[in-house]
Amino acid sequence: MNAKEKKELKLGLYNRLSDYYSKHSFKLLNGEASFEKDEFKVFWGPNSEYSDRICFTPSFSVKNKKIYDVKYHLFPNVPPITISKVQGPDLVKELGLFNENNAKKMFYGIAMVYSLRTIMDYQDIVEHHIEFMKKVGFVFFDKLKSLEDIHNYINGRILKGDRAFFRSSIQQVRIKIFFDKRKVLSGIIAAYLINSPDVNELLERHRLFWKGNNYMLDDVKKVETYFNSNKNVIS
Repeated sequence: MNAKEKKELKLGLYNRLSDYYSKHSFKLLNGEASFEKDEFKVFWGPNSEYSDRICFTPSFSVKNKKIYDVKYHLFPNVPPITISKVQGPDLVKELGLFNENNAKKMFYGIAMVYSLRTIMDYQDIVEHHIEFMKKVGFVFFDKLKSLEDIHNYINGRILKGDRAFFRSSIQQVRIKIFFDKRKVLSGIIAAYLINSPDVNELLERHRLFWKGNNYMLDDVKKVETYFNSNKNVIS
């Protein structure tokens, strides 16, 4: 398969996906292999290409404008995405939607990988992805529509329960699995922007959890300092 054939094959897939996404007001961005609506994005850029196939792992991202502005001001060299997940069982479990009865049918491995070899693969790929969007993808976006939603979705996981529960081994494992720096910073910024009464407790729990991890805590401190010095940006 030469470069021209691969380009035409990808374009054919994107056009078929566009037929579905347009019904949900998502637009295909030319040259970016992504479908966007407001702050929501589904990215379909191939993650690898071989002589006989093209492989895709779709990803979903949210870029809240207010969180974006703060992140860009503090960390201009870091992609200011609020939260991002790849299609697969990890996201399903994170949303509490995992069903052992359909797990083998719907999800494979850590992330979903679609292999496109010929136009004959279009129907299976599109149908499978549409089913995932109906059951999972749009649920993910619906839970992240506002700053309050983002605060609840991200920070609710570390603020859950009292300090004893927070320190429990099972909760520490859950926190470790869920959080990366992007989520930590997005969550803290969201909490500040909505003037959450839980900001101080949120910060303290992150300090306790990430103790000794300056890679994480130095940037947490930057966010804290920024809002302490710019009270006017808080709702």
